[in-house]
Amino acid sequence: MIELNKALNVCPTVRFSMRRENAIRLDMALGGSTNTTLHIPAIAHAAEVDITIADFDRLSREPPQLCSLRPGGEQMMEDLEFAGGVPSVLKNLATLLKKECLTVAGRTLEDVFQSAPTGDTNVIRPLDNPISREGGIAVLEGTLALDGAVVKQGAVAPSMLQFTGTARVFDADLPVRKIDLLVDESEMKKRQADWKRPKCKFRRGWLARYERLVTSAAQGAVLEPPEY
Repeated sequence: MIELNKALNVCPTVRFSMRRENAIRLDMALGGSTNTTLHIPAIAHAAEVDITIADFDRLSREPPQLCSLRPGGEQMMEDLEFAGGVPSVLKNLATLLKKECLTVAGRTLEDVFQSAPTGDTNVIRPLDNPISREGGIAVLEGTLALDGAVVKQGAVAPSMLQFTGTARVFDADLPVRKIDLLVDESEMKKRQADWKRPKCKFRRGWLARYERLVTSAAQGAVLEPPEY
């Protein structure tokens, strides 16, 4: 609690130290967790910082994927820690980061990682030898997902980067960021007209409130009061 109070005195508002691109680039380098497309926008919303899933897709094309962590990769989280941890990943990403950004500890991001080891290159790859040239997340758009669909592309087999389904009829192409339902326009309009919002699954407790207040995942896990 003393350290937290000290940090808040130095940096009294999360808004002051919020640097969206640093957080997203780190996530991309680690292999991309789809949960971050919910939680980072939600934190940003509370801090009155504008972040959308379009930012994730734009930034996923810049920093390469440097780590291969389970469940979609080869190493465990403790392997990352023993290899140098997040500071070492940040150090390898240094040329792509806003290093002057203040952290909640009142230190710049560069202060955090400048003394970190280079790290075990078997676990934390350097920029010039990445696991993949793009980050771990891609955002697809198309008739099947009008507001976007988030995919952990770092866990997708190369043979599945472009896929056409038959049982569940859709077409997806990760490299061009498209996901389309293979039906004509009249059938699409009919299905949209017939669609009904599913009933809430929870009747009481926090999950019931969350289910009723949370926005679409396209906006992140943002809680908004209902309109009257």
